[in-house]
This record gives sequence, structure tokens and C-alpha cells, in this order.
Amino acid sequence: KRKKNKVRVRERECYVMFGKKKTPQEMSREWTRNMKKEMRQIDRQIRKSQATKKKLQAEMKKEAKNVNGDKQRMAAVRIMAKSVVQTDKQIAHLYGTKAQMNSVCLQIKEQQATLKMAKAMKQSVQVQQIMGRLVKLPELQATMTKMQMQMQKNGLVQEIIDETMDDAMGIDDDDVDDEIDKVIMEITDMNLADIG
Repeated sequence: KRKKNKVRVRERECYVMFGKKKTPQEMSREWTRNMKKEMRQIDRQIRKSQATKKKLQAEMKKEAKNVNGDKQRMAAVRIMAKSVVQTDKQIAHLYGTKAQMNSVCLQIKEQQATLKMAKAMKQSVQVQQIMGRLVKLPELQATMTKMQMQMQKNGLVQEIIDETMDDAMGIDDDDVDDEIDKVIMEITDMNLADIG
């Protein structure tokens, strides 16, 4: 697996060196990969900032207990509180940046899907044109009409067979409905009038 990755990296480097133009799909993959890498770095920064915030809060609580009217210690507590507020703003800013990057990734994926759809539609049109040339419409209509008539005959025959089998076996629709009602009442322990 590592060998394949090294080969792919070398191939990419050769393409870049010799000026082979990347396809939109390759470019979008590369952009998405880079964005996700940056998002992971932002996550690390967020965790570091949150850890710093917790340390500052702990120090601030500790220092606040020892103030006892000392102006210098009170100033230190205020500076720590200001640092906590700034850390909160920094964390919020990092989350906002991460959300924007995620939005860009989704837009890239959307564009990629649009390109795939356009390519598929182009191929579909080409296939339809070829099929139009191959299939002659009047012959196709005659074949479809024959098939439709045969299906109707088969449907009528199937209905007659079903009715004959029901009559021969003595199955009545009312008996089947009563049996279904019994099963429902056994499972739910309720009368059908209570359920409905």
C-alpha cells in the first residue's frame, strides 16, 4: 500500500513538473484534502485554547481567594479574567473559521457532483441518440401493442384461475377477514372497535 502511495506521489510530481493539467476532479480532491488538513489544525488550536482557558480559570479562582483587599492581586485577577474573555473570543473565532472551511468543502463536493451529473447527462443524450437510430419507432410500437395484449390476456386468465381455485377450495373472503380480525385481537389484546 505504501508503495502505491509513493508511486502516486511521484506521478503527481511528474505531472506538476511537466505541466500536465489536472482534471477538475483531481483539483477538487486536492482542495478538499487541504481544507480538511487545515480543519484538523484548527481543532488542535481549539483544544489548546480550551486547556489554556481552564488553567486561567483555575489560577483566577486561586488568586481571587487571596485578594483580601489587595489592589495588586485584584488587578491580577482582572487581567486573568480579561485573558479568559479573549480566549473565549479566540475559540469562537476558530469555530467560525472551521464552519466556513467546512462550507467550502461542501461547495466543492456540490460542484463535483454537478460536473458528474453534467457528464452523465451528456452520455445519456448520446446513448438516446444512438438508440433512436437503432430502433425504428413504428416497429417498436407494434411490438409494444402485441406485448400489451398478451399481458391483458394473461391477467384475465390469472383472475379466472384464482377464482376457480378459491371456489374449489371453498375459501370465502368473509372467512379470511374474520381470521385476520382474530389474529389482530390476539396480538393486541384489544377489540377492533377499540383500535379503530
